[in-house]
Amino acid sequence: MGEIWVRGASMMQGYLNNAHATEYMVDKQGFVHTGILGILMIKVAPVELEVLLLSHSEILNVVVISFPNMEAGEVPIAFVVRSPNSLLTEDDVKKFIAEQVAPYKKIEASDICKQCAKSAAGKLLRRELIEKVRSET
Repeated sequence: MGEIWVRGASMMQGYLNNAHATEYMVDKQGFVHTGILGILMIKVAPVELEVLLLSHSEILNVVVISFPNMEAGEVPIAFVVRSPNSLLTEDDVKKFIAEQVAPYKKIEASDICKQCAKSAAGKLLRRELIEKVRSET
């Protein structure tokens, strides 16, 4: 499993007058980083797992990203912000998803965030979480 990258003559070269957004989405080799996870030609959209997790009454916010894995290449992991006073565990998060999705979509790990980077709008910053995970592996 890994993030799907796309490059070609018909792909965008960047965002007009927005270097920061371009740097975020398009790498130096011209690949557009879609944010969609794929496994053996099977796509795993992080948003699908995020929507399921947000349906849990004890989860306030979540971001799903890919994590390096020796066997699968990459697997989905979740960064979760719990509701106040919640006792939700990382195992609870994995079990909640496992009961609802195909085996290849299961979350392999989760992190209960206490101090995750957030935007001004309160959203978890996906790219910063990806960089954090990559720097730790």
